[in-house]
Amino acid sequence: WTDLSPYGATATYNTDYNELVTNGTFSSNITGWTDGSNAVLTHDSSNKRLVVTNSNDTFANAYQQVTLEPGAEYEFKAQITAISSGAVAKVDKTPTSSQTYLSPNFSTIGSHTQRFVATQETNYIQLTAYDADNDPVVNGNYTATFDNISLKRVSNVIKLQEEPWFNRDSLGLPMNRI
Repeated sequence: WTDLSPYGATATYNTDYNELVTNGTFSSNITGWTDGSNAVLTHDSSNKRLVVTNSNDTFANAYQQVTLEPGAEYEFKAQITAISSGAVAKVDKTPTSSQTYLSPNFSTIGSHTQRFVATQETNYIQLTAYDADNDPVVNGNYTATFDNISLKRVSNVIKLQEEPWFNRDSLGLPMNRI
């Protein structure tokens, strides 16, 4: 914890926050994840990963609801291990939208980490497989494989108290002004 107290204000920082994702390592199953529209979710038990299959030439995702504090900073981590056409891992304001994201979109194979500031309480981690070419002729099953999904709060919202009331005049202005 760090305590800041300028001008009678107080603020604290906690660096020991809990993991907000349920089953982000997929160690034994995919419990905790919900299949979005057009999605088929399977567990790659040999590699302990989540496979999202898009069976309808649109976006298909797995998602998980998380509660965040608006104004607080969070760190989102995701690993994309395989992509057959297109993939996205992100934190979004809705469970299935593709346009209201809070965190950056991770869309390449690899391990990704990014921080962002929450703007609302109810949010969704989305792991998406989609047709990157947007080809309506090809009617295939597009897959994306995910692992090591993590979301942790990294800072508090700083709420500073105003100067004590006795330092202000009857109009609420600081008494030490010229």
